[in-house]
Amino acid sequence: MKPIQNFGKKGIALMFYTAVLMFICGCVNTGMTQTVIPIISETRGWDGSVMLSWVTYGSWIGVIACVLWGQLLFKKGAKLVAVLGLVGGGIAIAVYGNAPALPVLCLAIVLNRVFSTAYQNNAANALINTWFPRKKGIVFGWVTMGIIFCDIIWLPMITAGVGNLGLKPSLLIVAVVFFALAVIGLIWLKNTPEEAGVYPDNQPEGVSDLKQSLTELQAYKSPWTVARMLKEKAVWLTGVGIGFLWLCAVGCLSQNVPRIMSFGYGRAEAVTIVSISAVFALVGSYAFGKADTVFGTKKACQIYGIVQAAALILVFLQPFGTIFIWLSSCLLYSCIGGIANLAPSMIGTLFGRKDFAAANRLLNPMIYAIYSTSFLVVSRCLEVFGNYESVYIVFLALTAAGFAMVCAIDTEAIKVQHSKESS
Repeated sequence: MKPIQNFGKKGIALMFYTAVLMFICGCVNTGMTQTVIPIISETRGWDGSVMLSWVTYGSWIGVIACVLWGQLLFKKGAKLVAVLGLVGGGIAIAVYGNAPALPVLCLAIVLNRVFSTAYQNNAANALINTWFPRKKGIVFGWVTMGIIFCDIIWLPMITAGVGNLGLKPSLLIVAVVFFALAVIGLIWLKNTPEEAGVYPDNQPEGVSDLKQSLTELQAYKSPWTVARMLKEKAVWLTGVGIGFLWLCAVGCLSQNVPRIMSFGYGRAEAVTIVSISAVFALVGSYAFGKADTVFGTKKACQIYGIVQAAALILVFLQPFGTIFIWLSSCLLYSCIGGIANLAPSMIGTLFGRKDFAAANRLLNPMIYAIYSTSFLVVSRCLEVFGNYESVYIVFLALTAAGFAMVCAIDTEAIKVQHSKESS
């Protein structure tokens, strides 16, 4: 039987593993805020707002962690970063369910975010770019569906677990899953397809000999220092531009339910609309991954910017009918499904598989730092202007700015420069 889309058996296994990493990352981060934190607040009487505040602080500290994990990945490879992240993440989740006091729980919340940036933001993205340098667009389209499935699977799974077993045993089981994935990674995971005895993209074109290719990769020293990258226009355009696009997608969806309720809909009806719309995140994940493969990453990002701007315009029309609520929600979820693909793919497009780790240690935390401010932007707009329209005006302006920056990226400039230096 021919492997799906010719990814190869080992390539498909790698895709499944990284999809699971993205799935569990979504479960123990956004999933926790909707399920476990409210349960802990209710059963132990701890202040839920304090715990949610530490989720935000954890995200900020996660920016620093991204830099440190990125440096370790650059020096030692994605395998070590994934394993360490999973072990640390498992410990954090075990503490999460067994914290004897609120300060201990807050520490677990921060550590959970810190270790998540290791196995998901750094390791998973690096593995895909290294294993699939030419097919990364469509691969990201499939793999990032793991993030989306967490919304579909986590809520009923953890609810049933807590109801039947209790909170502590349920989270201990989740921690065991982390440790099991770490053991699998330690034994089975390979940094490069050459180490696994297969070709990049499962295609021999461009690689004359696997052993020679592996030797070259292990001996390669990237010329891209952080200081040098900070001087590159394409780096700033990518980091800030894609960061703006991601910020708007996350921030807009964070207010979807209260926005719909402001038109007189009940909470149950608003949640139903959002839950059904969320399925379109799967569509967006695949569609933007396919566009990346067919048209190239830059054009796919441009298409993304146009779709997101259209979604935000439809948001302004929501007061005029339910159809606009449905259309805007479906488009916004399509965007959130696509941006997680395009961000790491653009880094790979600019720097290639050999220099991805060097570039990722700067660009990943830059993008992450920007989109992590989405909740702050929302809260400040609501505080200053007192209405949702102001929030969406700001998001539309930032989307336009992000789109303009993406259009200005020269995807060949860095490759041409590197080629001249090598000759």
